[in-house]
Amino acid sequence: MYMRAEYLLAVSRLHKAVAAACEHGLLGQDLFGYIVTTGRILYHFHTSSMSRRAKGLDAIAPEGFVQVHPATAVELGVEDGEFITSVSRRGRVSTRVMVTPGIGRRVVFMPFHFAESAANILTNPALDPVAKIPQLKVCAVWLEKTPTS
Repeated sequence: MYMRAEYLLAVSRLHKAVAAACEHGLLGQDLFGYIVTTGRILYHFHTSSMSRRAKGLDAIAPEGFVQVHPATAVELGVEDGEFITSVSRRGRVSTRVMVTPGIGRRVVFMPFHFAESAANILTNPALDPVAKIPQLKVCAVWLEKTPTS
């Protein structure tokens, strides 16, 4: 079925969305120096309260980690498997380093599945005023090598 262009233009004018810019919560990036992004990994589901009970899944991914670029690892003086501490305006989390070239140089990634290295401690729990979703995906952090005792 063919529709006239005038009809399609009139319909598209009726379906308008209201959009507005909002703060993205990365205030302090210039002070903290890195951006942490949080997310899922293949082997665990949400807080992993069920998936970490599965011995096979927990054997593959038994603990939290932070992925850093090789140049970032050199800057921090850390090697793969050592511990670093991520610090934001909201908290601090120590976890193992996973060095990978698959991430940007000033960006780090942390999965949020692990209570012992809870990435969401770092992020902003404030709700977006429109979507009512917390800002748990990204924030500015400072990274430092965790002292060994």
